[in-house]
Amino acid sequence: MFDKDCGVPYNSIFFHDEVAAFKQVGPHPNLVRVYESHAEAWATDANQVTFRVAYIVQEYLPKGEVLDHVLTNNFSEELTRYCAKECLLTLSHIHSRGVVHLDMKLDNLLLDADCKLKICDFGFAQNSKGVDATGLQRRFVGTAAYMMPEVD
Repeated sequence: MFDKDCGVPYNSIFFHDEVAAFKQVGPHPNLVRVYESHAEAWATDANQVTFRVAYIVQEYLPKGEVLDHVLTNNFSEELTRYCAKECLLTLSHIHSRGVVHLDMKLDNLLLDADCKLKICDFGFAQNSKGVDATGLQRRFVGTAAYMMPEVD
């Protein structure tokens, strides 16, 4: 999230939503740990150009995204069952705290050194009551390739 000359606008709305969602769901063994976040920081590139950044420092998960393991056929049936169970239990926890993730996909499921599942990326997360307490989100968010066909 930055406003450098690369065509990506600085957008603090999703940043603040992500940080708020992490705080609302609280710590959980299957959620990526957040150590620090800052909405208005400055960085300098190799050409000494200063630009505004927002950042979230999270735990390092060396086994990476579940997607990479699935694509390389490095994902046993046993690990698949484990990840499915942990994902559902964690989503139940998230929902019990009044949050919906809205961007669940294999890219947002990570594995630590012991292949323990961690859910990350709450950038599109919303309060489960919606923005106006109707339960409707009223904001089109998520990754297009993963959305239901009826969401158009």
